[in-house]
Amino acid sequence: MVVKTIFRPRNFFVLVALGIITVLGLSFGINVIAPRLQSDVPARLGDMELSGVVRGADAVTQVNRLHGLDVRLSDAVIASYAHSSPYHGDSHATIWMGWAGDAGTAATLVDRMVESINKGDSPFSNLRRISVGQSKVFQLDGPGGQNFFYQSEKRDEAVIWASIEAGDVSIALEQVVKNF
Repeated sequence: MVVKTIFRPRNFFVLVALGIITVLGLSFGINVIAPRLQSDVPARLGDMELSGVVRGADAVTQVNRLHGLDVRLSDAVIASYAHSSPYHGDSHATIWMGWAGDAGTAATLVDRMVESINKGDSPFSNLRRISVGQSKVFQLDGPGGQNFFYQSEKRDEAVIWASIEAGDVSIALEQVVKNF
């Protein structure tokens, strides 16, 4: 009687290696990549839905273009939200979130923004500080709806700018501060 050997040690080691690589790849994706992609941009902002996202180098380039200079961000995300209803009107918001590298650099960036706006070197005016929950947020008048910026308490190395046009801006702003 002849018995064919199906099991070969070489095949076994190749299958084990592929299995380990697959498990490591899935684990990295689930534990490292997915939380970053999901945690920085919520799918909803009040009654508005996420309508577009720009990340990474493209977002940093757009933020620098808005400022007209290199603000030295290590990363950035631009999230657009919209809601259109024949009964409730149109609402939209754009959130720019830039990572400055550390909390001190983020605080310096916010100070530079305040200084520039107070000098009149900006299309924005009437800078004032408001409270949203426990957070201190700057509000200002200018293009794009109602505008706000602050250093994130959730991610202290991040600076947030929000332009919101909605029936009740306060609800949307509370969601921005809570999520960003």
